[in-house]
Amino acid sequence: MTEYKEYREFLRSIINRIEEIEKNYEDADDEHHAFDYLIAELFETTDEERGFVFTDRPYDQGIDFYIADPDSHYYGIYQCKFPSLDTLEKTPNKPQTFGKEAVYELRGAISYLLGPVPAESAKEEIKSLRSNIKREIRDREGDELELNFTLTVFGELTKDAEEEFKRLKEEYRDDKNIRIKLLQWRDIIEELSPPKKKGEIKISLDIEEKSYSGFSDYCYCLAYATGVYKAFEEDKWDLFDLNVRYELKNSRVNKKIINTLKSSKRKKFHHYNNGILIVASSYKCSDDKRKITLKDPQIINGCQTVVSIWRAYGDLSDDEKKQFDKECKVQVKIIKLEDKTKDLINELVITTNYQNPMSPRNLKSNSREQREIKKKFYNLPFKWFYQRKDGEFEGLKTIRDRNVKLSDFKGETKDRVVDNKELAKAWYSFIGFSHRTTMGVKLFEKDDLYNQIFLFVPKKKHWDLLTNPEREICFSKDAFEEGTPDAEQYLLAYLIYKFVREYTVSP
Repeated sequence: MTEYKEYREFLRSIINRIEEIEKNYEDADDEHHAFDYLIAELFETTDEERGFVFTDRPYDQGIDFYIADPDSHYYGIYQCKFPSLDTLEKTPNKPQTFGKEAVYELRGAISYLLGPVPAESAKEEIKSLRSNIKREIRDREGDELELNFTLTVFGELTKDAEEEFKRLKEEYRDDKNIRIKLLQWRDIIEELSPPKKKGEIKISLDIEEKSYSGFSDYCYCLAYATGVYKAFEEDKWDLFDLNVRYELKNSRVNKKIINTLKSSKRKKFHHYNNGILIVASSYKCSDDKRKITLKDPQIINGCQTVVSIWRAYGDLSDDEKKQFDKECKVQVKIIKLEDKTKDLINELVITTNYQNPMSPRNLKSNSREQREIKKKFYNLPFKWFYQRKDGEFEGLKTIRDRNVKLSDFKGETKDRVVDNKELAKAWYSFIGFSHRTTMGVKLFEKDDLYNQIFLFVPKKKHWDLLTNPEREICFSKDAFEEGTPDAEQYLLAYLIYKFVREYTVSP
């Protein structure tokens, strides 16, 4: 029974969460529908403006809810299974099992949406979803279309059901637009669990014979990509704290990387790809030069490569994974973090990674002030996620981080996320410089403007000037003091900005 200890510990909190959701959502009129909303909250969104549609009613064609975002060409389709609360109360020591019928429902959803003949009895929302997907497939080449089909069970699949799910994944393995996923009780509890305190990070990479070249404070090697997959599988975004951005979800470059890794071309991947740049407090190569171990590693260039390896490997069959283990290698450069290398590393964080365009705000994302502001927003009574890098919040939703609990940022209808690009405009307007923001001034490119927004706080003298309509507002150091504004100040400006944008009548 020890293997289900975590299940027993969290079962009561799951039941409480289901009962809470039943009170908060009109459509969550029983535990099964509440479970749909719980999964949407944890892994997608329940915001209808962002594409959430609840469909768990008769004639749903096996689709309990879906997310449709035609602008980013993303569709998330979910089939959810949850035991009755009575069953959970009576059998608290072991999760329920679900048979092949659950997989058949997901298969039916895929067949309906992608098949040639629609079902006339389908709900209108489901028909609309099918039409949109068919239109995307017809009108586009399909490179950007992403169809995620997910079976979610609060329990486990039986052995027969697992085999059926593997067969279903295999049928669509060659379709680059389709991903078929399974979430079971452990995935759900992990998402609901509070962040775990981690010790130091260590990773080991197997390297090709005679590829290691070492110097006093850096080295090069050709590492087997499976080790990169395992490192990301274990530590996720903890490996990228120094990186200036997260995964670019809709990048054409990334999709080409994944397609290469899933094909026979992966044998030459180390020739096609620029590789990975890692900073570590220390590293040690084995005596036979076939393994290298890194302490406190941070990947400062190669995020897109690492995540693409992780995505591609997860989609391979068992036989393909064996081939991948032997064939696929990636170039790795490691720099030891010392006093004499700090300046170099800071330069490399900014200047490396040219495969995907870099936005100006990313280049400042790891500065002291940006980290400080992030902490201030997190420490508010109602936590806010301060997004300082491109794709940061969406990246954490797509690939969960054990140290970030996304439910901390759940509001009644929307996630509490404030993007620092919007915040910069809002705050700069709030303190009297709206004329400059409306002219499209580059707030992150110009250091003087950036400093005024993030490194100075208005004093009483400046606020007094704002009350006099005859005075021309300008930045004066005697009216500002060095420091970072409080999260409450920023948030007031941001919420006013959002309110005005929402309720101002358009031209």
